[in-house]
Amino acid sequence: MRYTVAIFMAVILSVLTVACNASPKTEKDSSHSEMERITEDPDVSTNESTAPVTSEDPGSSDSQSVTEETKEREVFSEEGYYIYPITDKSPNWKNLSVKERVRRLRIDEETLKSMTDEQLVHAVVDYPLIVDIYVSPSGNLHDGIQMVSDYCDALKELLSRDNYNETLKIYGLQILRTYGTSPREDGTTDFSAGVIRDLIQKLCDEYPVKLSIPEERELFSSDGHYLYPVTKEDPEWYTFLTAEIHEALLINEDILEQMTDEQLVYAILDYPYLSTSLSGEISSDYLKRLAEVNLSALKELMNRESCQEALENYGLKAIEEYEVGDSRKQEAANAMRKVIALLLDGQ
Repeated sequence: MRYTVAIFMAVILSVLTVACNASPKTEKDSSHSEMERITEDPDVSTNESTAPVTSEDPGSSDSQSVTEETKEREVFSEEGYYIYPITDKSPNWKNLSVKERVRRLRIDEETLKSMTDEQLVHAVVDYPLIVDIYVSPSGNLHDGIQMVSDYCDALKELLSRDNYNETLKIYGLQILRTYGTSPREDGTTDFSAGVIRDLIQKLCDEYPVKLSIPEERELFSSDGHYLYPVTKEDPEWYTFLTAEIHEALLINEDILEQMTDEQLVYAILDYPYLSTSLSGEISSDYLKRLAEVNLSALKELMNRESCQEALENYGLKAIEEYEVGDSRKQEAANAMRKVIALLLDGQ
């Protein structure tokens, strides 16, 4: 998994720093978190994990100093959401020790108790070390959530409230729907959305949103392009579970066989996860795996004898067309150039 590669070093650090301080383990959950499926969720990127040690008692001198610091700054935004004094984007972030990061991110008791359920959910999602829920020593998401609640005051306070299940469902989905129309400016929309979905899945009785695709629908646009049943333009996109999205994006073999080479090229370009699946350096083996598991149109085209000709005739033409489109089409065009370079070089 590409996500797993991104946090491999963080896992090693987590095991060394947390093993003696983590919360007692619960029975290992055999289910996989949404963020554990890279091939299924190539959109996910994450912040650097530090897997901090369990924080000190809230009544300690550190907590008292945080209270004093809180009095000297604005702690809530104009929208009413908690503002952490530092984030992983702060200039001095990398110079701070793990213990100091944890201390600076503490929320004093008075502020915590004054926060509404909605404010707490936002504070959990915005917590700069929330990525640590994925790097517990056991590798189990439930254990990770319990571990982080030891030092993330917002998460601990949220879980202590009787109605946290409904709170997560109501305000978590509210945030996800907001992402559908107003993505985060710092580029962490996909990661934050994954965190919210995972928290809801693990802490609530059931996930409240189900992706449903009509049995009868239009398969092709007026210009002959394949129409995926769900895209990032859908305002509900971030509320859907990743596994359900990927299942919906698979194209039936009967339909694939009927599609022309040109239609397959455009189906590759229009694949919602194309640009994020092909970000950074990629190999031929990775491209083949992506095609085999997720990108049905690419798999079909690669299996055709006319693949090279189709890429030369339709691929380059389609790239020129998409390069003058909106930002998503431009990103797709850049990704398609990688596909063509790898496949034509391999001929």
